[in-house]
Amino acid sequence: MENQKIQLDDLLDDRFSPIQATLMSYLNPGDIAALAKTSPDFSHLQGVLLKGEHSINKALRQFFETPIEFRNLQAQWNALLSGDFVACFLGRKPFQGKCMTITVKTKYRTNVEQYLKEEGYTLKAPRDPTADIKCAIYENAPGAIIELWWSDNPPIFDILTRTSHTALLNVISWNKVYSLFPVPTFVEEQTYLLERMNESLSGPLRSISESGWTTKSIHWKQEDVSGDYQGLTRPRQIKDRHTWMFKLDTTGMTPSNVPDFVLESTTFKLLVSKHDRRITSYVMNIKCIFKQPVLRYEYVTRSTDKAAPSYGDAIKELEDRLTELTIMEIIKIPKEERSQDLESLLNRDGQQSEDFRERFVPPPTWNFHDVELIAFLQEVAERDEDRYKGRFQRKKDSKVKTLRNWEPEEETTLK
Repeated sequence: MENQKIQLDDLLDDRFSPIQATLMSYLNPGDIAALAKTSPDFSHLQGVLLKGEHSINKALRQFFETPIEFRNLQAQWNALLSGDFVACFLGRKPFQGKCMTITVKTKYRTNVEQYLKEEGYTLKAPRDPTADIKCAIYENAPGAIIELWWSDNPPIFDILTRTSHTALLNVISWNKVYSLFPVPTFVEEQTYLLERMNESLSGPLRSISESGWTTKSIHWKQEDVSGDYQGLTRPRQIKDRHTWMFKLDTTGMTPSNVPDFVLESTTFKLLVSKHDRRITSYVMNIKCIFKQPVLRYEYVTRSTDKAAPSYGDAIKELEDRLTELTIMEIIKIPKEERSQDLESLLNRDGQQSEDFRERFVPPPTWNFHDVELIAFLQEVAERDEDRYKGRFQRKKDSKVKTLRNWEPEEETTLK
C-alpha cells in the first residue's frame, strides 16, 4: 500500500512535535503569538514551548542539580526569579552564563544561602550592610552566577523599584511566568531606561545589548514629562491584559501558601523622569505597601501622580478603611486581654511597627479583608483602563496630527 502523503496542515498533529519545535526555533515570541491567533489549531503552540525551550526545569539545570527541589523551596520561600537569565529564557535567546536573580524577604535569606552552599555556590561579592535592599552574589564551579536580594518588602516591590531597564521586568514565581512589557521586549526587542543614565548602567546595558536588545532612554513617541505613551506609561496591574503570563509545569510541586492573587493584584506605573530640564528615562511609580493586620498578606500598589489624582484619592480611601477595620478588630478584644502590641497599635491609630506582623497571632474573632481589598484594587484598575482608552481614542479621532498629538499604534498582546 502506497504511503499516505503528509499535507502541510498535518504538521499540526502532536506526532510531529519535534518538527513543530524546529520550525518555532526560527520565530520570536511575537511571531508565535501572532501565529497562534490565526487558527484554533495553533492554540497548542505554547504547550510545545513549555515542553522544550520554555521548560523551566530544563533551564534551571544550569544552576541547580535538581530543579524540582529548588522550585519546591522557591514555593516555600515565596521567592521570585528575575534578571538577564529570565529575559533570555523568555526571549528564547542563549542564557548560558547569564546571571539569575533570586529575591526573597529577609526572614528567608539564611535558608537560601544555606541551600546555595549545599549546591556548591560560594560568596563572590560582599554585602553592603548599609543598603535598604541587600544583595550577595554567589558563583559555583561551572560558572553559574546567582544574585540573592533580600529586604523586609515583598519581593515584587524590590524587583520593580531596583530594575534598571524594562527588558528585565519579567518574573518567575513557583508556578507562573509574568512579562510586564512583552511587546517592546520580545516583539520589538527594545528596552527603556528606568533610572537616569549613569556609569553604573554600563554593565547591565552592555549585557542586554549583547543578547540582542536595542537600548533606549525613552520611547520616540513619548510626548513630554506630563504626557503619555500608551504602551509604556499607562496604569498597570500585573495580571492585566498587557502582561504576557503563562503557567509552568508544576508536576511534583507542593503549592506555595501564598495565593497567586497576592502577586497578580500588584499595580504600578511608569512615569517620565526629568533631569536638568531634559527627559532622561522612565521611573517606576510604586510606593504604597498594604500590610495592615486585617490583611492576611502584603499588597503592593502604585503611588499617586499628577496625571491621576483620582487614584490617590482611592488609595487614601482604602487606607482609611483598613485603619478603621483594624481598630474595630482590636476594640472587639476585651481590654484586659489585649497584648501590649495591640494596645500600642490602637494608640497609633492602626499604624503598626515594622516587625508587628511577625509577632502578631490573631484571636479567633479576628476578621481579614483581603477579598474586599482585591476587589477594590481590581475595580480601580479597570476604571483606570477605561479612562486611558477614552483619552487615547480622543487623540485618535483628532484631525490635527503633530508630534505632540500622535496616533497610537494598534495594541499587541501576547496573551
